[in-house]
Amino acid sequence: MASPPPFGPDDLYVAYYASAEMGCHLALGWPLPAHVLDLFTEFRTFSNGRDDQLGLKGASLLAALAFFGLSHLDPDVKSHWRERVIAGPPYDDQDRVGILDYCASDVFALQGLLPRLVDQLGGRPLWLDHALLRGRYMRAVARMEYTGVPVDKPLFERMATHWGQIKSTLIDEIRQEYPFYEGTTFKQAKFAAWLGEKGIAWPRTESGHLLLTEDTFKKQALTYPILGPVREVQNNLAKLRITDMAIGADGRNRTLLSPFRARTGRNQPAASRFIFAPSVWLRRLIKPEPGRALAYIDFTSQEIGIAAALSGDQAMMQAYQSGACSSEDILYRRLRTGFTDQSLTR
Repeated sequence: MASPPPFGPDDLYVAYYASAEMGCHLALGWPLPAHVLDLFTEFRTFSNGRDDQLGLKGASLLAALAFFGLSHLDPDVKSHWRERVIAGPPYDDQDRVGILDYCASDVFALQGLLPRLVDQLGGRPLWLDHALLRGRYMRAVARMEYTGVPVDKPLFERMATHWGQIKSTLIDEIRQEYPFYEGTTFKQAKFAAWLGEKGIAWPRTESGHLLLTEDTFKKQALTYPILGPVREVQNNLAKLRITDMAIGADGRNRTLLSPFRARTGRNQPAASRFIFAPSVWLRRLIKPEPGRALAYIDFTSQEIGIAAALSGDQAMMQAYQSGACSSEDILYRRLRTGFTDQSLTR
């Protein structure tokens, strides 16, 4: 096995999407570098929320290089060598040279990209400190992706085998009261007729069709509680493509966490492949190995606390510190208007 690079405590590791390199370090048993500057996270910091304004399509290395007018490997050539690596060995001499040149092209590209991003971001207060913190997080992401989440694999396989039957059972439980399913198919025309019978107004698309997004069902169910069971079933059916769940031979769920992909800076893993993305009840599949335990820890009202601190909004800060708020925007609006019934926070 190759020896690890001789990184010291004062060295800076510059990468683009550093969790990939960090994952390689972990797989090879190498220590992780102390300081990581990830130009992907910094390009996201520069462009986040302005993609359309800047004419960007994504945040890939090629997109970043193209934006700054820097030369880069032809996309078709890059795609060819990426696919060749994924295909696996055996590799002949031509493959080895091509793959190494492909990898080296990304390294050389960062030599030009780094000063461009420093020019754009270096003037921000404490930028480098924040950038190194983001790099530290990318190291943590690599550990999360490498370790995975332990899952009850036999139970998962049973559920996957009988998933069609499970879907039918979910619908059967509400079919009599909500008669707009045929088999496991949701019929829009029947749903529209049912809404009319119940006197429920429903938003529509520009083309006149019912708007059936998850967010629409969520908002409508708040106004019309009778829709709660329908929302739950639709949410389960939409999110649970259980056969796509990435469960390895060792019974661990591993998938790309896609850090900083959301505009809020959150991870954005593929919902169909990540155990925490679908309906909450599916998390019951999470199961530690014998002799081990798992702690499920989360923050309360984290978004509101951060927003209050960044905005300096005293009313928001008081609501957060009192514990009388949740992360639901609707509750915060009610708090701001003086509607502070404590039952709303339960």
